[in-house]
Amino acid sequence: MLLSIVAAVTVILYALVICCTPNEITDVWWQLRLGDEIRINHRIPSIDTYSWTSFHRSIILHEWGSCLVFAEGFRHLGGWSGVWLVLAVVTIATLLSMYWIICQRKPGSPLLSLCLTIFGGHLCGTCFTPRPQIFTYLCLTLALGILLRLRANPSRLALMLVLMLIVQTIWANMHAAAPIFLLICGTYACGDAIQGCLDAKDQPISIKLILNRMFMPIVCAVVTIAGLIANPNGIGIYHIVADTVGNKIMPSIVSEWAPVDFHSTWGAVIDVYIVFIGFMIGATKVRRNAGDILTLAVLILAALDATRNVPILALCGTIIVAPYCESALTTIKERIWRSARSFSNPDEINAIATVTICFVFLFGLISQLSTNGYSARTRNWNNCVQNIFMISYQPEDACAFIESEHFPTSYHIYNNYDNGAFLIWRLRQFPVFMSSETFVYFGPVLKAYFDMEGLPYNWRQLLEPYQPDFVLTGTNDRQSHLFLNAPDWALVFVDGKLTDNSARPVNLIFVKRSYSSAELIRRCRLACPMVKAVANEGYSSAK
Repeated sequence: MLLSIVAAVTVILYALVICCTPNEITDVWWQLRLGDEIRINHRIPSIDTYSWTSFHRSIILHEWGSCLVFAEGFRHLGGWSGVWLVLAVVTIATLLSMYWIICQRKPGSPLLSLCLTIFGGHLCGTCFTPRPQIFTYLCLTLALGILLRLRANPSRLALMLVLMLIVQTIWANMHAAAPIFLLICGTYACGDAIQGCLDAKDQPISIKLILNRMFMPIVCAVVTIAGLIANPNGIGIYHIVADTVGNKIMPSIVSEWAPVDFHSTWGAVIDVYIVFIGFMIGATKVRRNAGDILTLAVLILAALDATRNVPILALCGTIIVAPYCESALTTIKERIWRSARSFSNPDEINAIATVTICFVFLFGLISQLSTNGYSARTRNWNNCVQNIFMISYQPEDACAFIESEHFPTSYHIYNNYDNGAFLIWRLRQFPVFMSSETFVYFGPVLKAYFDMEGLPYNWRQLLEPYQPDFVLTGTNDRQSHLFLNAPDWALVFVDGKLTDNSARPVNLIFVKRSYSSAELIRRCRLACPMVKAVANEGYSSAK
Protein backbone atom coordinates (compact mmCIF):
# COMPACT_ATOMS: atom_id res chain seq x y z
CA MET A 1 0.00 0.00 0.00
CA LEU A 2 2.79 2.42 0.95
CA LEU A 3 4.64 1.63 -2.26
CA SER A 4 1.51 2.43 -4.29
CA ILE A 5 1.21 5.81 -2.54
CA VAL A 6 4.86 6.63 -3.26
CA ALA A 7 4.30 5.66 -6.90
CA ALA A 8 1.20 7.90 -7.09
CA VAL A 9 3.19 10.82 -5.61
CA THR A 10 5.86 10.17 -8.23
CA VAL A 11 3.23 10.39 -10.98
CA ILE A 12 2.12 13.76 -9.58
CA LEU A 13 5.71 15.01 -9.52
CA TYR A 14 6.21 13.82 -13.08
CA ALA A 15 3.04 15.63 -14.19
CA LEU A 16 4.31 18.84 -12.56
CA VAL A 17 7.67 18.46 -14.34
CA ILE A 18 5.79 18.23 -17.64
CA CYS A 19 3.76 21.34 -16.80
CA CYS A 20 6.92 23.28 -15.82
CA THR A 21 8.77 22.45 -19.04
CA PRO A 22 8.91 25.54 -21.30
CA ASN A 23 6.51 25.17 -24.22
CA GLU A 24 5.31 28.04 -26.40
CA ILE A 25 1.53 28.51 -26.31
CA THR A 26 -0.40 29.42 -29.45
CA ASP A 27 -4.13 28.62 -29.23
CA VAL A 28 -5.09 29.75 -25.74
CA TRP A 29 -5.05 33.47 -26.61
CA TRP A 30 -8.23 33.48 -28.68
CA GLN A 31 -9.78 30.98 -26.29
CA LEU A 32 -9.27 33.38 -23.37
CA ARG A 33 -11.05 36.13 -25.28
CA LEU A 34 -13.88 33.82 -26.32
CA GLY A 35 -14.31 32.58 -22.75
CA ASP A 36 -14.64 36.16 -21.51
CA GLU A 37 -17.27 36.93 -24.13
CA ILE A 38 -19.27 33.83 -23.22
CA ARG A 39 -19.21 34.89 -19.55
CA ILE A 40 -20.23 38.48 -20.31
CA ASN A 41 -22.88 37.80 -22.95
CA HIS A 42 -24.19 34.50 -21.52
CA ARG A 43 -24.25 32.91 -24.95
CA ILE A 44 -21.94 31.05 -27.31
CA PRO A 45 -21.06 33.04 -30.48
CA SER A 46 -22.39 31.54 -33.69
CA ILE A 47 -20.57 33.83 -36.16
CA ASP A 48 -16.94 34.80 -36.56
CA THR A 49 -16.03 38.33 -35.44
CA TYR A 50 -12.28 37.88 -34.93
CA SER A 51 -11.17 37.96 -38.57
CA TRP A 52 -11.93 40.21 -41.55
CA THR A 53 -11.51 37.41 -44.08
CA SER A 54 -14.27 35.23 -42.57
CA PHE A 55 -16.24 37.98 -40.83
CA HIS A 56 -19.81 36.90 -39.94
CA ARG A 57 -19.18 33.41 -41.28
CA SER A 58 -21.37 30.89 -39.46
CA ILE A 59 -19.28 28.82 -37.03
CA ILE A 60 -19.78 26.10 -34.42
CA LEU A 61 -17.56 26.52 -31.37
CA HIS A 62 -17.08 22.99 -30.13
CA GLU A 63 -14.44 24.09 -27.56
CA TRP A 64 -16.61 26.60 -25.69
CA GLY A 65 -16.37 24.75 -22.36
CA SER A 66 -12.57 24.70 -22.43
CA CYS A 67 -12.50 28.41 -23.34
CA LEU A 68 -14.69 29.22 -20.35
CA VAL A 69 -12.53 27.16 -17.96
CA PHE A 70 -9.30 28.81 -19.14
CA ALA A 71 -10.82 32.30 -19.04
CA GLU A 72 -12.19 31.81 -15.53
CA GLY A 73 -8.85 30.43 -14.37
CA PHE A 74 -7.10 33.47 -15.84
CA ARG A 75 -9.65 35.83 -14.27
CA HIS A 76 -9.91 34.40 -10.75
CA LEU A 77 -6.60 32.61 -10.11
CA GLY A 78 -3.96 35.23 -10.85
CA GLY A 79 -3.70 35.53 -14.64
CA TRP A 80 -1.26 33.10 -16.20
CA SER A 81 -0.83 31.34 -12.86
CA GLY A 82 -4.52 30.39 -13.10
CA VAL A 83 -4.12 29.02 -16.63
CA TRP A 84 -1.12 27.00 -15.47
CA LEU A 85 -3.12 25.67 -12.52
CA VAL A 86 -5.87 24.43 -14.85
CA LEU A 87 -3.22 22.74 -16.99
CA ALA A 88 -1.56 21.16 -13.94
CA VAL A 89 -4.82 19.83 -12.49
CA VAL A 90 -5.90 18.24 -15.78
CA THR A 91 -2.43 16.78 -16.44
CA ILE A 92 -2.20 15.30 -12.94
CA ALA A 93 -5.72 13.89 -13.22
CA THR A 94 -4.92 12.32 -16.61
CA LEU A 95 -1.69 10.62 -15.54
CA LEU A 96 -3.07 9.54 -12.17
CA SER A 97 -6.10 8.03 -13.91
CA MET A 98 -3.78 6.26 -16.31
CA TYR A 99 -1.68 4.91 -13.43
CA TRP A 100 -4.74 3.77 -11.47
CA ILE A 101 -6.30 2.01 -14.48
CA ILE A 102 -3.02 0.20 -15.21
CA CYS A 103 -2.84 -0.91 -11.57
CA GLN A 104 -6.40 -2.23 -11.77
CA ARG A 105 -5.62 -4.18 -14.92
CA LYS A 106 -2.47 -5.65 -13.39
CA PRO A 107 -2.72 -5.40 -9.57
CA GLY A 108 0.32 -5.80 -7.37
CA SER A 109 2.85 -4.15 -9.67
CA PRO A 110 3.11 -0.46 -8.69
CA LEU A 111 6.65 -0.09 -10.05
CA LEU A 112 5.72 -1.49 -13.45
CA SER A 113 2.55 0.63 -13.49
CA LEU A 114 4.64 3.69 -12.65
CA CYS A 115 7.18 2.99 -15.39
CA LEU A 116 4.46 2.44 -17.98
CA THR A 117 2.72 5.68 -16.94
CA ILE A 118 5.97 7.63 -17.26
CA PHE A 119 6.72 6.04 -20.63
CA GLY A 120 3.27 6.86 -21.99
CA GLY A 121 3.32 10.34 -20.44
CA HIS A 122 6.69 11.09 -22.01
CA LEU A 123 5.27 10.54 -25.49
CA CYS A 124 2.54 13.13 -24.97
CA GLY A 125 4.50 15.45 -22.66
CA THR A 126 4.87 18.28 -25.21
CA CYS A 127 1.13 18.07 -25.95
CA PHE A 128 0.18 18.97 -22.38
CA THR A 129 -0.23 22.69 -23.00
CA PRO A 130 -3.23 24.93 -22.22
CA ARG A 131 -5.40 23.75 -25.10
CA PRO A 132 -8.80 22.01 -25.26
CA GLN A 133 -7.01 18.80 -26.25
CA ILE A 134 -5.94 18.21 -22.64
CA PHE A 135 -9.59 17.59 -21.72
CA THR A 136 -9.74 14.99 -24.49
CA TYR A 137 -6.73 13.22 -22.97
CA LEU A 138 -8.41 13.09 -19.55
CA CYS A 139 -11.88 12.09 -20.74
CA LEU A 140 -10.51 9.49 -23.17
CA THR A 141 -8.43 7.89 -20.40
CA LEU A 142 -11.43 7.70 -18.07
CA ALA A 143 -13.77 6.38 -20.77
CA LEU A 144 -11.31 3.68 -21.84
CA GLY A 145 -10.88 2.65 -18.20
CA ILE A 146 -14.64 2.22 -17.83
CA LEU A 147 -14.89 0.21 -21.06
CA LEU A 148 -12.06 -2.13 -20.09
CA ARG A 149 -13.54 -2.54 -16.61
CA LEU A 150 -16.91 -3.57 -18.04
CA ARG A 151 -15.35 -5.96 -20.54
CA ALA A 152 -13.47 -7.69 -17.73
CA ASN A 153 -16.24 -7.58 -15.12
CA PRO A 154 -19.74 -6.30 -15.98
CA SER A 155 -20.77 -5.95 -12.33
CA ARG A 156 -22.23 -2.58 -11.29
CA LEU A 157 -23.15 -2.02 -14.92
CA ALA A 158 -25.62 0.79 -14.22
CA LEU A 159 -23.10 2.79 -12.16
CA MET A 160 -20.38 2.40 -14.77
CA LEU A 161 -22.70 3.51 -17.58
CA VAL A 162 -23.79 6.57 -15.60
CA LEU A 163 -20.12 7.48 -15.11
CA MET A 164 -19.55 6.94 -18.82
CA LEU A 165 -22.45 9.26 -19.65
CA ILE A 166 -21.08 11.97 -17.34
CA VAL A 167 -17.59 11.71 -18.87
CA GLN A 168 -18.93 11.85 -22.43
CA THR A 169 -21.20 14.82 -21.67
CA ILE A 170 -18.29 16.80 -20.24
CA TRP A 171 -16.09 15.76 -23.16
CA ALA A 172 -18.65 16.83 -25.76
CA ASN A 173 -18.63 20.37 -24.37
CA MET A 174 -14.86 20.65 -23.99
CA HIS A 175 -13.54 19.39 -27.31
CA ALA A 176 -15.07 17.80 -30.40
CA ALA A 177 -12.76 14.78 -30.32
CA ALA A 178 -15.23 12.60 -28.44
CA PRO A 179 -16.01 10.44 -31.54
CA ILE A 180 -12.52 8.96 -31.10
CA PHE A 181 -13.98 6.78 -28.39
CA LEU A 182 -16.69 5.56 -30.75
CA LEU A 183 -13.91 4.28 -32.99
CA ILE A 184 -12.34 2.47 -30.03
CA CYS A 185 -15.70 0.93 -29.11
CA GLY A 186 -16.10 -0.19 -32.72
CA THR A 187 -12.67 -1.83 -32.87
CA TYR A 188 -13.29 -3.61 -29.58
CA ALA A 189 -16.70 -4.81 -30.79
CA CYS A 190 -15.15 -6.23 -33.97
CA GLY A 191 -12.21 -7.71 -32.06
CA ASP A 192 -14.48 -9.33 -29.47
CA ALA A 193 -16.58 -10.82 -32.28
CA ILE A 194 -13.43 -12.27 -33.83
CA GLN A 195 -12.33 -13.59 -30.44
CA GLY A 196 -15.72 -15.23 -30.00
CA CYS A 197 -15.32 -17.01 -33.33
CA LEU A 198 -11.82 -18.15 -32.38
CA ASP A 199 -12.97 -19.43 -29.00
CA ALA A 200 -15.83 -21.39 -30.57
CA LYS A 201 -13.33 -23.75 -32.25
CA ASP A 202 -15.33 -26.75 -33.48
CA GLN A 203 -18.65 -25.44 -32.14
CA PRO A 204 -21.07 -23.83 -34.60
CA ILE A 205 -20.78 -20.03 -34.71
CA SER A 206 -24.11 -18.29 -34.08
CA ILE A 207 -25.23 -14.69 -34.31
CA LYS A 208 -26.20 -14.84 -30.64
CA LEU A 209 -22.66 -15.84 -29.64
CA ILE A 210 -21.14 -12.98 -31.62
CA LEU A 211 -23.62 -10.42 -30.27
CA ASN A 212 -22.95 -11.57 -26.71
CA ARG A 213 -19.25 -10.90 -27.20
CA MET A 214 -19.95 -7.48 -28.78
CA PHE A 215 -22.54 -6.47 -26.18
CA MET A 216 -20.42 -4.39 -23.82
CA PRO A 217 -18.60 -2.25 -26.44
CA ILE A 218 -21.93 -1.66 -28.20
CA VAL A 219 -23.61 -0.55 -24.95
CA CYS A 220 -20.72 1.81 -24.25
CA ALA A 221 -21.01 3.18 -27.79
CA VAL A 222 -24.73 3.86 -27.33
CA VAL A 223 -24.11 5.68 -24.04
CA THR A 224 -21.30 7.61 -25.72
CA ILE A 225 -23.62 8.78 -28.50
CA ALA A 226 -26.13 9.93 -25.87
CA GLY A 227 -23.38 11.97 -24.22
CA LEU A 228 -22.09 13.36 -27.52
CA ILE A 229 -25.34 15.11 -28.37
CA ALA A 230 -25.54 16.79 -24.94
CA ASN A 231 -24.04 20.04 -26.20
CA PRO A 232 -25.59 23.31 -27.44
CA ASN A 233 -25.26 22.27 -31.12
CA GLY A 234 -26.28 18.63 -30.81
CA ILE A 235 -24.92 16.09 -33.26
CA GLY A 236 -24.29 18.85 -35.82
CA ILE A 237 -21.15 19.86 -33.97
CA TYR A 238 -19.31 16.85 -35.31
CA HIS A 239 -19.29 17.91 -38.94
CA ILE A 240 -16.13 19.79 -37.84
CA VAL A 241 -14.48 16.41 -37.30
CA ALA A 242 -15.26 15.35 -40.88
CA ASP A 243 -14.00 18.68 -42.26
CA THR A 244 -10.82 18.43 -40.23
CA VAL A 245 -10.02 14.83 -41.10
CA GLY A 246 -10.67 15.46 -44.80
CA ASN A 247 -8.56 18.63 -45.02
CA LYS A 248 -5.45 18.15 -47.16
CA ILE A 249 -3.88 21.57 -46.64
CA MET A 250 -3.30 21.71 -42.88
CA PRO A 251 -0.57 18.99 -42.77
CA SER A 252 1.56 21.31 -44.93
CA ILE A 253 1.07 24.29 -42.58
CA VAL A 254 0.94 22.84 -39.06
CA SER A 255 3.40 20.14 -38.00
CA GLU A 256 0.99 18.40 -35.61
CA TRP A 257 -1.33 17.63 -38.54
CA ALA A 258 1.51 16.04 -40.53
CA PRO A 259 2.66 12.40 -40.26
CA VAL A 260 5.28 11.55 -37.64
CA ASP A 261 8.83 12.55 -38.57
CA PHE A 262 10.91 9.54 -37.55
CA HIS A 263 14.11 11.50 -38.19
CA SER A 264 13.35 13.72 -35.18
CA THR A 265 14.14 12.80 -31.57
CA TRP A 266 10.47 12.52 -30.70
CA GLY A 267 9.87 10.37 -33.79
CA ALA A 268 12.61 8.00 -32.64
CA VAL A 269 10.90 7.64 -29.24
CA ILE A 270 7.60 6.86 -30.96
CA ASP A 271 9.38 4.26 -33.07
CA VAL A 272 10.76 2.63 -29.90
CA TYR A 273 7.30 2.77 -28.32
CA ILE A 274 5.67 0.95 -31.25
CA VAL A 275 8.40 -1.71 -31.18
CA PHE A 276 7.86 -1.99 -27.41
CA ILE A 277 4.14 -2.66 -27.89
CA GLY A 278 4.81 -5.31 -30.51
CA PHE A 279 7.46 -6.98 -28.39
CA MET A 280 5.27 -7.08 -25.26
CA ILE A 281 2.38 -8.61 -27.20
CA GLY A 282 4.71 -11.14 -28.82
CA ALA A 283 6.66 -12.18 -25.71
CA THR A 284 3.79 -12.41 -23.24
CA LYS A 285 2.47 -15.68 -21.85
CA VAL A 286 -0.89 -14.05 -21.13
CA ARG A 287 -3.65 -15.03 -23.50
CA ARG A 288 -3.84 -12.41 -26.25
CA ASN A 289 -7.18 -10.77 -26.93
CA ALA A 290 -8.24 -9.94 -30.47
CA GLY A 291 -10.01 -6.77 -29.29
CA ASP A 292 -6.81 -5.44 -27.70
CA ILE A 293 -4.68 -6.25 -30.73
CA LEU A 294 -7.13 -4.76 -33.25
CA THR A 295 -7.51 -1.57 -31.21
CA LEU A 296 -3.73 -1.19 -30.83
CA ALA A 297 -3.31 -1.65 -34.59
CA VAL A 298 -5.87 1.08 -35.34
CA LEU A 299 -4.31 3.46 -32.80
CA ILE A 300 -0.83 2.92 -34.27
CA LEU A 301 -2.10 3.60 -37.81
CA ALA A 302 -3.83 6.79 -36.60
CA ALA A 303 -0.64 7.97 -34.86
CA LEU A 304 1.45 7.34 -37.98
CA ASP A 305 -1.06 9.31 -40.06
CA ALA A 306 -0.98 12.49 -37.91
CA THR A 307 1.33 13.57 -35.10
CA ARG A 308 -1.60 14.98 -33.08
CA ASN A 309 -2.86 11.37 -32.66
CA VAL A 310 0.33 10.24 -30.90
CA PRO A 311 -0.90 11.22 -27.38
CA ILE A 312 -4.01 9.12 -27.98
CA LEU A 313 -1.82 6.13 -28.82
CA ALA A 314 0.43 6.83 -25.82
CA LEU A 315 -2.43 7.01 -23.32
CA CYS A 316 -4.68 4.27 -24.68
CA GLY A 317 -1.94 1.99 -26.00
CA THR A 318 -0.10 1.94 -22.67
CA ILE A 319 -3.27 1.07 -20.75
CA ILE A 320 -4.21 -1.68 -23.21
CA VAL A 321 -0.77 -3.30 -23.35
CA ALA A 322 -0.20 -3.16 -19.55
CA PRO A 323 -1.52 -6.71 -18.69
CA TYR A 324 0.85 -8.22 -21.22
CA CYS A 325 3.96 -6.41 -19.97
CA GLU A 326 4.63 -8.16 -16.65
CA SER A 327 4.38 -11.60 -18.22
CA ALA A 328 6.62 -10.54 -21.09
CA LEU A 329 9.21 -8.98 -18.77
CA THR A 330 9.16 -12.10 -16.58
CA THR A 331 9.82 -14.21 -19.69
CA ILE A 332 12.75 -11.97 -20.65
CA LYS A 333 14.17 -12.12 -17.11
CA GLU A 334 13.98 -15.90 -17.05
CA ARG A 335 15.72 -16.19 -20.40
CA ILE A 336 18.52 -13.83 -19.40
CA TRP A 337 19.13 -15.01 -15.86
CA ARG A 338 17.75 -18.51 -16.35
CA SER A 339 16.00 -18.24 -13.04
CA ALA A 340 13.61 -15.87 -11.33
CA ARG A 341 15.77 -16.28 -8.18
CA SER A 342 18.32 -13.79 -9.46
CA PHE A 343 16.57 -11.17 -7.37
CA SER A 344 16.61 -12.41 -3.80
CA ASN A 345 14.11 -9.83 -2.59
CA PRO A 346 12.11 -8.36 -5.49
CA ASP A 347 9.83 -6.36 -3.15
CA GLU A 348 12.82 -4.54 -1.68
CA ILE A 349 14.20 -3.80 -5.15
CA ASN A 350 10.80 -2.49 -6.28
CA ALA A 351 10.62 -0.19 -3.25
CA ILE A 352 14.14 1.17 -3.79
CA ALA A 353 13.51 1.75 -7.49
CA THR A 354 10.16 3.50 -6.87
CA VAL A 355 11.60 5.83 -4.21
CA THR A 356 14.61 6.59 -6.44
CA ILE A 357 12.36 7.55 -9.35
CA CYS A 358 10.30 9.72 -6.98
CA PHE A 359 13.38 11.67 -5.88
CA VAL A 360 14.61 12.01 -9.46
CA PHE A 361 11.38 13.77 -10.48
CA LEU A 362 11.39 15.85 -7.28
CA PHE A 363 14.83 17.22 -8.15
CA GLY A 364 13.72 17.55 -11.78
CA LEU A 365 10.79 19.71 -10.69
CA ILE A 366 13.04 21.91 -8.54
CA SER A 367 15.44 22.26 -11.48
CA GLN A 368 12.66 23.28 -13.88
CA LEU A 369 11.33 25.89 -11.45
CA SER A 370 14.82 27.33 -10.95
CA THR A 371 15.48 27.41 -14.70
CA ASN A 372 12.24 29.31 -15.32
CA GLY A 373 13.15 31.97 -12.76
CA TYR A 374 11.21 30.89 -9.67
CA SER A 375 12.84 31.67 -6.33
CA ALA A 376 11.55 30.63 -2.92
CA ARG A 377 12.81 33.95 -1.62
CA THR A 378 11.10 36.25 -4.13
CA ARG A 379 8.23 33.87 -4.95
CA ASN A 380 7.83 35.41 -8.40
CA TRP A 381 5.54 32.63 -9.57
CA ASN A 382 3.70 34.62 -12.26
CA ASN A 383 7.00 35.49 -13.98
CA CYS A 384 7.99 31.83 -13.79
CA VAL A 385 4.73 30.78 -15.48
CA GLN A 386 5.25 33.37 -18.22
CA ASN A 387 8.67 31.82 -18.88
CA ILE A 388 7.10 28.36 -18.96
CA PHE A 389 4.55 29.53 -21.56
CA MET A 390 7.26 31.54 -23.40
CA ILE A 391 5.10 34.67 -23.40
CA SER A 392 8.10 36.78 -24.50
CA TYR A 393 8.04 34.99 -27.86
CA GLN A 394 4.79 36.76 -28.76
CA PRO A 395 4.86 40.04 -30.78
CA GLU A 396 3.93 42.29 -27.84
CA ASP A 397 6.34 45.07 -28.88
CA ALA A 398 4.96 45.02 -32.42
CA CYS A 399 1.40 45.37 -31.12
CA ALA A 400 2.41 48.22 -28.83
CA PHE A 401 4.09 49.93 -31.80
CA ILE A 402 0.93 49.65 -33.93
CA GLU A 403 -1.06 51.28 -31.14
CA SER A 404 1.49 54.00 -30.39
CA GLU A 405 1.76 55.01 -34.05
CA HIS A 406 -2.04 55.05 -34.41
CA PHE A 407 -2.46 52.69 -37.34
CA PRO A 408 -5.93 53.38 -38.81
CA THR A 409 -8.41 50.79 -37.53
CA SER A 410 -9.81 50.60 -41.07
CA TYR A 411 -6.55 48.95 -42.18
CA HIS A 412 -6.63 45.21 -42.88
CA ILE A 413 -3.81 43.15 -41.39
CA TYR A 414 -2.11 40.16 -42.99
CA ASN A 415 -0.54 37.95 -40.30
CA ASN A 416 1.05 34.54 -40.12
CA TYR A 417 -0.76 31.51 -38.74
CA ASP A 418 1.09 31.32 -35.42
CA ASN A 419 0.58 34.98 -34.45
CA GLY A 420 -3.14 35.09 -35.21
CA ALA A 421 -4.37 33.86 -31.83
CA PHE A 422 -2.21 36.35 -29.92
CA LEU A 423 -3.40 39.22 -32.11
CA ILE A 424 -7.04 38.27 -31.44
CA TRP A 425 -6.39 38.61 -27.73
CA ARG A 426 -3.99 41.58 -27.74
CA LEU A 427 -4.87 43.71 -30.78
CA ARG A 428 -8.65 43.56 -30.61
CA GLN A 429 -9.31 46.63 -32.76
CA PHE A 430 -7.78 44.86 -35.79
CA PRO A 431 -9.52 41.66 -36.98
CA VAL A 432 -6.93 39.14 -38.14
CA PHE A 433 -6.35 37.55 -41.55
CA MET A 434 -6.31 34.07 -39.98
CA SER A 435 -5.44 32.28 -36.75
CA SER A 436 -5.14 28.82 -35.21
CA GLU A 437 -8.95 28.78 -34.97
CA THR A 438 -8.50 26.70 -38.10
CA PHE A 439 -12.02 25.51 -38.88
CA VAL A 440 -13.12 29.13 -39.43
CA TYR A 441 -10.79 29.49 -42.43
CA PHE A 442 -11.37 26.25 -44.33
CA GLY A 443 -11.78 27.21 -47.97
CA PRO A 444 -10.25 30.06 -50.03
CA VAL A 445 -8.51 31.80 -47.10
CA LEU A 446 -6.63 28.69 -46.01
CA LYS A 447 -5.82 27.85 -49.65
CA ALA A 448 -4.40 31.33 -50.27
CA TYR A 449 -2.23 31.14 -47.17
CA PHE A 450 -1.00 27.67 -48.14
CA ASP A 451 -0.08 28.89 -51.61
CA MET A 452 1.80 31.84 -50.08
CA GLU A 453 3.84 29.37 -48.03
CA GLY A 454 5.27 28.09 -51.30
CA LEU A 455 6.77 31.56 -52.01
CA PRO A 456 5.38 31.65 -55.57
CA TYR A 457 6.31 34.30 -58.13
CA ASN A 458 2.66 35.36 -58.43
CA TRP A 459 2.18 35.92 -54.69
CA ARG A 460 0.81 39.42 -55.29
CA GLN A 461 -2.03 37.91 -57.32
CA LEU A 462 -2.85 35.60 -54.40
CA LEU A 463 -3.22 38.61 -52.08
CA GLU A 464 -5.08 40.73 -54.64
CA PRO A 465 -8.59 39.54 -53.62
CA TYR A 466 -7.86 40.52 -50.01
CA GLN A 467 -5.73 43.68 -50.47
CA PRO A 468 -4.22 43.86 -46.97
CA ASP A 469 -2.88 47.24 -45.84
CA PHE A 470 -0.14 46.07 -43.50
CA VAL A 471 1.62 42.86 -42.54
CA LEU A 472 2.79 41.58 -39.15
CA THR A 473 5.04 38.58 -39.42
CA GLY A 474 8.32 37.26 -38.05
CA THR A 475 11.60 35.70 -39.06
CA ASN A 476 10.15 32.31 -38.13
CA ASP A 477 7.75 32.66 -41.08
CA ARG A 478 9.18 31.98 -44.52
CA GLN A 479 6.73 34.45 -46.10
CA SER A 480 8.76 37.28 -44.54
CA HIS A 481 11.25 36.97 -47.43
CA LEU A 482 8.55 37.93 -49.92
CA PHE A 483 7.80 41.21 -48.19
CA LEU A 484 11.43 42.02 -47.31
CA ASN A 485 12.33 41.97 -51.00
CA ALA A 486 9.17 43.73 -52.25
CA PRO A 487 9.66 47.42 -53.19
CA ASP A 488 5.88 48.02 -53.03
CA TRP A 489 5.93 47.21 -49.30
CA ALA A 490 7.69 49.36 -46.69
CA LEU A 491 9.32 47.86 -43.61
CA VAL A 492 8.38 50.15 -40.70
CA PHE A 493 9.21 48.08 -37.62
CA VAL A 494 11.75 45.46 -36.58
CA ASP A 495 12.55 44.48 -33.00
CA GLY A 496 15.91 42.79 -33.51
CA LYS A 497 18.68 41.93 -35.92
CA LEU A 498 17.60 39.71 -38.80
CA THR A 499 20.91 37.85 -38.47
CA ASP A 500 20.24 37.11 -34.79
CA ASN A 501 20.38 33.36 -34.14
CA SER A 502 18.25 33.58 -31.00
CA ALA A 503 15.34 31.15 -30.67
CA ARG A 504 13.01 34.12 -30.22
CA PRO A 505 11.74 35.29 -33.64
CA VAL A 506 12.31 38.87 -34.79
CA ASN A 507 8.97 40.55 -35.53
CA LEU A 508 8.44 42.67 -38.63
CA ILE A 509 5.75 45.12 -39.72
CA PHE A 510 5.29 46.13 -43.36
CA VAL A 511 2.93 48.79 -44.72
CA LYS A 512 1.65 48.83 -48.29
CA ARG A 513 3.14 51.82 -50.11
CA SER A 514 0.51 54.28 -51.30
CA TYR A 515 -0.17 58.01 -51.24
CA SER A 516 -2.43 57.67 -48.19
CA SER A 517 0.11 55.61 -46.21
CA ALA A 518 3.19 57.77 -46.95
CA GLU A 519 2.89 59.84 -43.76
CA LEU A 520 2.38 56.71 -41.62
CA ILE A 521 5.48 55.10 -43.13
CA ARG A 522 7.57 58.24 -42.50
CA ARG A 523 6.37 58.51 -38.90
CA CYS A 524 6.95 54.84 -38.14
CA ARG A 525 10.49 54.86 -39.48
CA LEU A 526 11.37 57.82 -37.31
CA ALA A 527 10.05 55.89 -34.31
CA CYS A 528 11.97 52.70 -35.23
CA PRO A 529 15.55 53.54 -36.29
CA MET A 530 16.45 49.82 -36.48
CA VAL A 531 14.85 49.78 -39.95
CA LYS A 532 17.97 51.57 -41.25
CA ALA A 533 20.11 48.61 -40.23
CA VAL A 534 17.91 46.35 -42.34
CA ALA A 535 18.20 48.80 -45.27
CA ASN A 536 21.98 48.44 -45.11
CA GLU A 537 21.54 44.72 -45.75
CA GLY A 538 20.00 45.49 -49.14
CA TYR A 539 16.33 44.64 -48.58
CA SER A 540 14.06 46.61 -50.92
CA SER A 541 11.28 47.11 -48.38
CA ALA A 542 13.61 48.93 -45.98
CA LYS A 543 14.67 51.59 -48.46
